Amino acid sequence: MLIDSFFIFSALGILCCQEHVIPLWFILIVFINLVVFITTSYIIQKFSINSRNFFVFDLIGRISAILFYLIPGIAYSVIYLNLNSKLILKCIISVNTVLALAACISRITKLSISKDKPL
Repeated sequence: MLIDSFFIFSALGILCCQEHVIPLWFILIVFINLVVFITTSYIIQKFSINSRNFFVFDLIGRISAILFYLIPGIAYSVIYLNLNSKLILKCIISVNTVLALAACISRITKLSISKDKPL
C-alpha cells in the first residue's frame, strides 16, 4: 500500500506541478480518501469479530482506487500523444472525485450506524 500511494501521489504531483493537467484539489481528494480508508479500516478491524484483514475494501472504493491508478496513464497519454481530449481527463477526474467522496461518506456512515451494534 505504501508503494501504491507513493506512485499515485508522485505521478499526480508531477502532473499537477509540471504538466498542469491535474488540479491540486484532486490530490487533496486522493489524500483524504486514503486517510479515511486507513482510519475506517483500522476501526473496523479493531472492533469487528468478522474482519481478519487490516484493510477492509468496498466496491465504490475499489473502483475509485482503480481510477487513481489509471488517471496518470490517461493524463500522460493525453500529453505525449498530443491528444486534444483534456475534456475527457477532466470528466474522469470529476467522476472519480464523486466516487471517492461517496466511498468516504459510505465508510463513515457505516461506522456511525454500527456504533451501537457490533461490526
